[in-house]
Amino acid sequence: MDCKELIDKLENIEQLLKKEKSGNELIRIQNNLLSDFLKYGDEIVEPLSKELENKSPIIRNTAIHIIAASNNEKFIPYLINFLRKNKDGEDEFCDDVSRVLLGYGEKAVDQIIMSVKRDFENKIYNYWLVDALSIESDRVYKFIKEILIDFSSNYQKYENWFKIDDFIWKLVVQQRKDSVQLAENLLKLNLTRDEKMEIRDACKAINNYEDYEKEKNRRKLKKEEQVFKFMLHGLLSSKLNEIVQDGQRPIINDNNRKEFMNILFSIESGIMKYYKKNPSIKDADVIKTLKNLRDKIWSDYDGDNEFEKIILYNLKSEVFNDLELGYTKGEISACISYILNSVKRHKEYGDESYLEFIKKQFEKIETHS
Repeated sequence: MDCKELIDKLENIEQLLKKEKSGNELIRIQNNLLSDFLKYGDEIVEPLSKELENKSPIIRNTAIHIIAASNNEKFIPYLINFLRKNKDGEDEFCDDVSRVLLGYGEKAVDQIIMSVKRDFENKIYNYWLVDALSIESDRVYKFIKEILIDFSSNYQKYENWFKIDDFIWKLVVQQRKDSVQLAENLLKLNLTRDEKMEIRDACKAINNYEDYEKEKNRRKLKKEEQVFKFMLHGLLSSKLNEIVQDGQRPIINDNNRKEFMNILFSIESGIMKYYKKNPSIKDADVIKTLKNLRDKIWSDYDGDNEFEKIILYNLKSEVFNDLELGYTKGEISACISYILNSVKRHKEYGDESYLEFIKKQFEKIETHS
Protein backbone atom coordinates (compact mmCIF):
# COMPACT_ATOMS: atom_id res chain seq x y z
CA MET A 1 0.00 0.00 0.00
CA ASP A 2 1.54 3.32 -1.08
CA CYS A 3 1.10 6.73 0.60
CA LYS A 4 -1.76 7.81 -1.69
CA GLU A 5 -3.68 4.62 -0.94
CA LEU A 6 -3.24 5.27 2.77
CA ILE A 7 -4.68 8.77 2.42
CA ASP A 8 -7.62 7.30 0.47
CA LYS A 9 -8.14 4.78 3.27
CA LEU A 10 -8.08 7.61 5.84
CA GLU A 11 -10.62 9.59 3.84
CA ASN A 12 -12.88 6.52 3.69
CA ILE A 13 -12.73 5.91 7.44
CA GLU A 14 -16.36 6.93 7.92
CA GLN A 15 -17.46 4.35 5.36
CA LEU A 16 -15.42 1.70 7.18
CA LEU A 17 -17.08 2.63 10.47
CA LYS A 18 -20.58 2.28 9.00
CA LYS A 19 -19.83 -1.37 8.23
CA GLU A 20 -18.77 -2.11 11.80
CA LYS A 21 -20.99 -2.49 14.88
CA SER A 22 -18.34 -2.36 17.60
CA GLY A 23 -18.08 0.91 19.52
CA ASN A 24 -14.29 0.50 19.76
CA GLU A 25 -13.87 0.13 16.01
CA LEU A 26 -12.62 3.70 15.49
CA ILE A 27 -9.69 3.08 17.86
CA ARG A 28 -8.81 -0.17 16.06
CA ILE A 29 -8.93 1.48 12.61
CA GLN A 30 -6.91 4.48 13.84
CA ASN A 31 -4.24 2.20 15.29
CA ASN A 32 -4.01 0.19 12.06
CA LEU A 33 -3.68 3.39 10.03
CA LEU A 34 -1.10 4.69 12.48
CA SER A 35 1.22 1.72 12.06
CA ASP A 36 0.91 1.97 8.26
CA PHE A 37 1.48 5.73 8.12
CA LEU A 38 4.55 5.63 10.35
CA LYS A 39 6.34 3.43 7.81
CA TYR A 40 6.47 6.32 5.34
CA GLY A 41 8.32 8.88 7.45
CA ASP A 42 8.58 12.35 5.88
CA GLU A 43 6.63 11.26 2.81
CA ILE A 44 3.36 11.46 4.75
CA VAL A 45 3.90 14.93 6.23
CA GLU A 46 2.34 17.10 3.52
CA PRO A 47 -0.58 14.85 2.49
CA LEU A 48 -1.51 14.04 6.10
CA SER A 49 -1.29 17.71 7.14
CA LYS A 50 -3.86 18.58 4.46
CA GLU A 51 -6.32 16.30 6.27
CA LEU A 52 -6.31 18.77 9.19
CA GLU A 53 -8.66 20.82 7.00
CA ASN A 54 -10.93 17.92 6.08
CA LYS A 55 -14.62 18.63 6.74
CA SER A 56 -15.02 15.34 8.61
CA PRO A 57 -14.29 15.59 12.38
CA ILE A 58 -13.42 11.88 12.44
CA ILE A 59 -10.80 12.31 9.70
CA ARG A 60 -9.32 15.42 11.37
CA ASN A 61 -9.22 13.63 14.71
CA THR A 62 -7.50 10.60 13.17
CA ALA A 63 -4.93 12.80 11.38
CA ILE A 64 -4.12 14.54 14.69
CA HIS A 65 -3.83 11.15 16.41
CA ILE A 66 -1.31 9.95 13.78
CA ILE A 67 0.67 13.22 13.81
CA ALA A 68 0.96 13.10 17.61
CA ALA A 69 2.26 9.52 17.52
CA SER A 70 4.77 10.25 14.74
CA ASN A 71 6.58 13.00 16.71
CA ASN A 72 7.92 14.19 13.37
CA GLU A 73 9.13 17.80 13.70
CA LYS A 74 8.16 18.56 10.11
CA PHE A 75 4.50 18.63 11.19
CA ILE A 76 5.15 21.60 13.51
CA PRO A 77 4.55 24.43 10.96
CA TYR A 78 1.35 22.74 9.77
CA LEU A 79 0.03 22.45 13.33
CA ILE A 80 0.88 26.11 13.99
CA ASN A 81 -0.87 27.09 10.78
CA PHE A 82 -3.97 25.13 11.86
CA LEU A 83 -4.14 27.08 15.14
CA ARG A 84 -3.59 30.40 13.38
CA LYS A 85 -6.45 29.68 10.98
CA ASN A 86 -8.67 28.77 13.94
CA LYS A 87 -7.52 31.55 16.28
CA ASP A 88 -10.97 31.94 17.83
CA GLY A 89 -11.29 28.22 18.54
CA GLU A 90 -13.67 27.58 15.65
CA ASP A 91 -12.43 24.00 15.28
CA GLU A 92 -13.30 21.54 18.04
CA PHE A 93 -9.77 20.10 17.95
CA CYS A 94 -7.83 23.32 18.71
CA ASP A 95 -7.04 22.10 22.21
CA ASP A 96 -5.84 18.72 20.90
CA VAL A 97 -3.53 20.39 18.37
CA SER A 98 -2.18 22.74 21.05
CA ARG A 99 -1.42 19.68 23.23
CA VAL A 100 0.36 17.97 20.31
CA LEU A 101 2.53 21.07 19.81
CA LEU A 102 3.26 21.15 23.52
CA GLY A 103 4.39 17.54 23.27
CA TYR A 104 7.21 18.52 20.92
CA GLY A 105 8.79 20.46 23.78
CA GLU A 106 11.93 22.42 22.97
CA LYS A 107 11.81 21.31 19.33
CA ALA A 108 8.76 23.49 18.65
CA VAL A 109 9.60 26.46 20.88
CA ASP A 110 11.32 28.74 18.34
CA GLN A 111 8.60 28.32 15.71
CA ILE A 112 5.80 28.89 18.22
CA ILE A 113 7.48 32.01 19.65
CA MET A 114 7.97 33.40 16.15
CA SER A 115 4.30 32.84 15.32
CA VAL A 116 3.04 34.29 18.64
CA LYS A 117 5.27 37.35 18.12
CA ARG A 118 3.76 37.86 14.68
CA ASP A 119 0.27 37.63 16.15
CA PHE A 120 1.11 40.09 18.93
CA GLU A 121 2.46 42.57 16.39
CA ASN A 122 -0.98 42.41 14.74
CA LYS A 123 -2.80 42.66 18.09
CA ILE A 124 -4.02 39.06 17.98
CA TYR A 125 -4.11 36.90 21.09
CA ASN A 126 -4.45 33.26 20.05
CA TYR A 127 -5.19 31.29 23.24
CA TRP A 128 -4.40 27.94 21.66
CA LEU A 129 -1.04 29.00 20.24
CA VAL A 130 -0.01 30.81 23.42
CA ASP A 131 -1.01 27.74 25.41
CA ALA A 132 1.55 25.72 23.44
CA LEU A 133 4.18 27.80 25.28
CA SER A 134 3.28 26.12 28.59
CA ILE A 135 6.69 24.49 28.75
CA GLU A 136 9.61 25.12 31.11
CA SER A 137 12.29 26.55 28.84
CA ASP A 138 14.94 29.27 28.98
CA ARG A 139 13.87 30.56 25.57
CA VAL A 140 10.19 30.65 26.53
CA TYR A 141 11.03 32.41 29.80
CA LYS A 142 13.07 35.03 27.94
CA PHE A 143 10.16 35.67 25.55
CA ILE A 144 7.56 35.87 28.37
CA LYS A 145 9.81 38.24 30.32
CA GLU A 146 10.27 40.52 27.28
CA ILE A 147 6.50 40.70 26.72
CA LEU A 148 5.68 41.39 30.38
CA ILE A 149 8.32 44.13 30.65
CA ASP A 150 6.97 45.76 27.48
CA PHE A 151 3.38 45.33 28.73
CA SER A 152 4.32 47.09 31.96
CA SER A 153 6.07 49.95 30.13
CA ASN A 154 3.69 50.32 27.18
CA TYR A 155 0.37 49.20 28.63
CA GLN A 156 -1.78 51.13 26.14
CA LYS A 157 -0.22 49.18 23.26
CA TYR A 158 -1.80 46.00 24.69
CA GLU A 159 -5.15 47.42 25.76
CA ASN A 160 -8.35 45.70 24.59
CA TRP A 161 -6.70 42.66 22.95
CA PHE A 162 -3.96 41.22 25.18
CA LYS A 163 -5.10 38.62 27.75
CA ILE A 164 -2.80 39.24 30.69
CA ASP A 165 -4.98 37.03 32.94
CA ASP A 166 -4.10 34.07 30.69
CA PHE A 167 -0.53 34.99 29.70
CA ILE A 168 0.64 35.41 33.30
CA TRP A 169 0.15 31.67 33.90
CA LYS A 170 2.81 30.89 31.28
CA LEU A 171 5.19 32.57 33.72
CA VAL A 172 4.07 30.18 36.47
CA VAL A 173 5.12 27.20 34.33
CA GLN A 174 8.69 28.53 34.39
CA GLN A 175 8.77 28.24 38.22
CA ARG A 176 11.34 31.01 38.67
CA LYS A 177 10.99 32.77 41.99
CA ASP A 178 12.93 35.75 40.68
CA SER A 179 9.99 36.42 38.33
CA VAL A 180 7.58 37.25 41.18
CA GLN A 181 8.70 40.88 41.31
CA LEU A 182 8.13 41.19 37.57
CA ALA A 183 4.57 39.93 38.02
CA GLU A 184 3.89 42.09 41.08
CA ASN A 185 4.89 45.22 39.15
CA LEU A 186 1.90 44.62 36.89
CA LEU A 187 -0.46 45.22 39.82
CA LYS A 188 0.39 48.93 39.62
CA LEU A 189 -1.30 49.13 36.21
CA ASN A 190 -4.93 50.07 35.58
CA LEU A 191 -6.16 46.46 35.23
CA THR A 192 -9.52 44.86 35.93
CA ARG A 193 -10.28 43.18 39.24
CA ASP A 194 -10.24 39.78 37.53
CA GLU A 195 -6.84 40.45 35.95
CA LYS A 196 -5.30 41.55 39.24
CA MET A 197 -6.69 38.49 40.99
CA GLU A 198 -5.08 36.21 38.38
CA ILE A 199 -1.74 37.99 38.77
CA ARG A 200 -1.83 37.69 42.57
CA ASP A 201 -2.72 34.00 42.27
CA ALA A 202 0.12 33.50 39.79
CA CYS A 203 2.58 35.09 42.23
CA LYS A 204 1.40 32.75 45.00
CA ALA A 205 1.72 29.76 42.67
CA ILE A 206 5.29 30.72 41.73
CA ASN A 207 6.29 31.12 45.39
CA ASN A 208 4.71 27.87 46.57
CA TYR A 209 2.37 25.97 44.26
CA GLU A 210 1.24 23.54 46.96
CA ASP A 211 0.18 26.38 49.29
CA TYR A 212 -1.56 28.12 46.38
CA GLU A 213 -3.57 24.95 45.60
CA LYS A 214 -4.64 24.67 49.25
CA GLU A 215 -5.77 28.30 49.31
CA LYS A 216 -7.61 27.86 46.01
CA ASN A 217 -9.48 24.87 47.41
CA ARG A 218 -10.38 26.83 50.56
CA ARG A 219 -11.76 29.66 48.41
CA LYS A 220 -13.73 27.18 46.34
CA LEU A 221 -15.33 25.66 49.45
CA LYS A 222 -16.15 29.11 50.84
CA LYS A 223 -17.77 30.13 47.56
CA GLU A 224 -19.81 26.91 47.48
CA GLU A 225 -21.04 27.63 51.02
CA GLN A 226 -22.04 31.18 50.03
CA VAL A 227 -23.72 30.01 46.84
CA PHE A 228 -25.70 27.44 48.83
CA LYS A 229 -26.74 30.13 51.31
CA PHE A 230 -27.96 32.46 48.55
CA MET A 231 -29.78 29.62 46.79
CA LEU A 232 -31.45 28.72 50.08
CA HIS A 233 -32.65 32.24 50.85
CA GLY A 234 -32.91 33.54 47.31
CA LEU A 235 -30.90 36.36 45.78
CA LEU A 236 -33.86 38.74 45.71
CA SER A 237 -34.54 38.38 49.41
CA SER A 238 -30.86 38.70 50.38
CA LYS A 239 -29.74 42.12 51.59
CA LEU A 240 -26.60 43.50 49.97
CA ASN A 241 -25.09 44.20 53.39
CA GLU A 242 -25.42 40.46 54.17
CA ILE A 243 -23.43 39.51 51.08
CA VAL A 244 -20.63 42.10 51.13
CA GLN A 245 -17.83 42.37 53.68
CA ASP A 246 -16.60 45.60 55.31
CA GLY A 247 -13.62 47.33 53.76
CA GLN A 248 -11.94 50.67 53.22
CA ARG A 249 -13.36 53.09 50.69
CA PRO A 250 -10.91 53.76 47.83
CA ILE A 251 -10.70 56.86 45.68
CA ILE A 252 -11.68 55.85 42.14
CA ASN A 253 -10.04 57.75 39.30
CA ASP A 254 -8.88 57.17 35.72
CA ASN A 255 -5.79 55.34 36.98
CA ASN A 256 -7.69 52.59 38.81
CA ARG A 257 -11.22 52.73 37.36
CA LYS A 258 -10.74 49.56 35.35
CA GLU A 259 -10.34 47.52 38.54
CA PHE A 260 -13.94 48.38 39.50
CA MET A 261 -15.37 48.09 35.98
CA ASN A 262 -17.69 45.18 36.81
CA ILE A 263 -19.39 47.09 39.63
CA LEU A 264 -19.55 50.34 37.65
CA PHE A 265 -21.06 48.49 34.72
CA SER A 266 -23.69 46.77 36.89
CA ILE A 267 -24.84 50.16 38.23
CA GLU A 268 -24.95 51.83 34.81
CA SER A 269 -26.65 48.85 33.16
CA GLY A 270 -29.33 49.14 35.89
CA ILE A 271 -29.74 52.82 35.07
CA MET A 272 -29.96 51.97 31.37
CA LYS A 273 -32.54 49.23 31.96
CA TYR A 274 -34.83 51.61 33.87
CA TYR A 275 -34.29 54.39 31.29
CA LYS A 276 -35.42 52.10 28.47
CA LYS A 277 -38.63 51.34 30.35
CA ASN A 278 -39.09 54.99 31.39
CA PRO A 279 -37.59 57.23 28.64
CA SER A 280 -39.08 60.39 30.18
CA ILE A 281 -36.71 60.38 33.20
CA LYS A 282 -33.99 63.02 33.44
CA ASP A 283 -30.47 63.20 34.79
CA ALA A 284 -31.94 64.76 37.96
CA ASP A 285 -33.87 61.53 38.59
CA VAL A 286 -30.64 59.52 38.29
CA ILE A 287 -28.90 61.86 40.75
CA LYS A 288 -31.76 61.55 43.25
CA THR A 289 -31.77 57.74 42.94
CA LEU A 290 -28.01 57.37 43.32
CA LYS A 291 -27.95 59.71 46.34
CA ASN A 292 -30.62 57.62 48.06
CA LEU A 293 -28.78 54.44 47.15
CA ARG A 294 -25.51 55.83 48.49
CA ASP A 295 -27.07 56.91 51.79
CA LYS A 296 -29.17 53.81 52.51
CA ILE A 297 -27.40 50.89 50.85
CA TRP A 298 -25.85 49.45 54.03
CA SER A 299 -29.00 49.78 56.12
CA ASP A 300 -31.97 47.40 56.17
CA TYR A 301 -32.92 48.63 52.71
CA ASP A 302 -34.11 46.94 49.56
CA GLY A 303 -34.89 49.95 47.37
CA ASP A 304 -37.61 52.57 47.81
CA ASN A 305 -38.85 52.33 44.21
CA GLU A 306 -38.47 50.28 41.02
CA PHE A 307 -35.44 52.30 39.84
CA GLU A 308 -33.48 51.63 43.02
CA LYS A 309 -34.57 47.97 43.11
CA ILE A 310 -33.23 47.38 39.58
CA ILE A 311 -29.80 48.83 40.44
CA LEU A 312 -29.69 46.90 43.72
CA TYR A 313 -30.55 43.66 41.96
CA ASN A 314 -27.79 44.26 39.40
CA LEU A 315 -25.30 44.90 42.21
CA LYS A 316 -26.34 41.75 44.08
CA SER A 317 -26.09 39.69 40.88
CA GLU A 318 -22.58 41.00 40.16
CA VAL A 319 -21.34 40.40 43.69
CA PHE A 320 -22.92 36.93 43.69
CA ASN A 321 -21.46 35.96 40.30
CA ASP A 322 -17.98 37.20 41.24
CA LEU A 323 -17.79 36.21 44.91
CA GLU A 324 -14.12 35.30 44.56
CA LEU A 325 -13.28 38.91 43.65
CA GLY A 326 -14.24 39.97 47.17
CA TYR A 327 -15.80 43.39 46.59
CA THR A 328 -16.17 45.34 49.83
CA LYS A 329 -18.78 47.81 51.09
CA GLY A 330 -16.28 50.64 50.81
CA GLU A 331 -15.56 49.79 47.17
CA ILE A 332 -19.23 49.57 46.18
CA SER A 333 -19.98 52.87 47.94
CA ALA A 334 -17.07 54.46 46.07
CA CYS A 335 -18.45 53.15 42.75
CA ILE A 336 -21.91 54.64 43.45
CA SER A 337 -20.32 58.00 44.32
CA TYR A 338 -18.09 57.86 41.23
CA ILE A 339 -21.10 57.49 38.91
CA LEU A 340 -23.10 60.04 40.91
CA ASN A 341 -20.32 62.60 40.42
CA SER A 342 -20.11 61.69 36.71
CA VAL A 343 -23.82 62.45 36.27
CA LYS A 344 -23.49 65.74 38.16
CA ARG A 345 -20.49 66.87 36.09
CA HIS A 346 -21.73 65.65 32.74
CA LYS A 347 -23.15 68.98 31.61
CA GLU A 348 -19.64 70.43 31.83
CA TYR A 349 -18.75 68.45 28.69
CA GLY A 350 -21.58 69.69 26.46
CA ASP A 351 -25.34 69.83 26.03
CA GLU A 352 -25.89 66.08 25.80
CA SER A 353 -27.47 64.54 28.90
CA TYR A 354 -25.78 61.75 30.86
CA LEU A 355 -28.65 59.40 29.99
CA GLU A 356 -28.28 60.04 26.25
CA PHE A 357 -24.54 59.56 26.54
CA ILE A 358 -24.72 56.15 28.24
CA LYS A 359 -27.52 55.08 25.88
CA LYS A 360 -25.10 55.56 22.97
CA GLN A 361 -22.35 53.69 24.87
CA PHE A 362 -24.63 50.71 25.50
CA GLU A 363 -25.74 50.71 21.86
CA LYS A 364 -22.08 50.44 20.85
CA ILE A 365 -21.60 47.51 23.24
CA GLU A 366 -24.67 45.75 21.83
CA THR A 367 -23.47 46.34 18.26
CA HIS A 368 -20.08 44.72 18.98
CA SER A 369 -21.41 41.83 21.06
